[in-house]
Amino acid sequence: MTKLNNNRGFSLIELMIVVAIIGILSAIAIPNFQRFQMKSRQSEAKNAMAAIYQAEKAFHQEWAQYFADWRDIGYAPEGVMKYWVATSMGVGIVSPSVISGYMGPSGAINVATRLNSNSYCDQAAVMNFSICTKDADFQVANAAMAADGAGIAVTINTFRAAAGSDLDRGSDTNYDVWTIDNTKSLLNVNNDAAD
Repeated sequence: MTKLNNNRGFSLIELMIVVAIIGILSAIAIPNFQRFQMKSRQSEAKNAMAAIYQAEKAFHQEWAQYFADWRDIGYAPEGVMKYWVATSMGVGIVSPSVISGYMGPSGAINVATRLNSNSYCDQAAVMNFSICTKDADFQVANAAMAADGAGIAVTINTFRAAAGSDLDRGSDTNYDVWTIDNTKSLLNVNNDAAD
């Protein structure tokens, strides 16, 4: 009777080769996965810009002007926001109440007061809406919008909006910035997902 003796396992070299292969695959896959995640997060900015565009167009259809206050145009951000969103400071300086007897939410005060994430979140907190987070760095979006729109006059017949976020959360100094205007020109002014 012969007894088979097959107690052979993996050698150290074989295990090291497997670990090296896993390391190489991880080095390729993880950055691609993170880039894919950032690209998917950009849909929040596109959705916010599309929603502001639709709200501004609907308001313009009825009142023959654009206006910055989100209460008036009917835009309200939803969910936990990763982007800082703003309408241009120049749009809707004159409330429709001055022109046509408009009596909407901001008609009484004649000033656009809720035209960005920070002002909206500050006032929404008073009304117990905890729908958005704030990050002062997101205000880079407003600066980028101003730089992108340098020399463009913003009147009651035009509007601009922007959304900005640090998608990779500080691994570099770049921000992801999107802008849209009354011509529905959606631009990715700075693409943080491409770095």
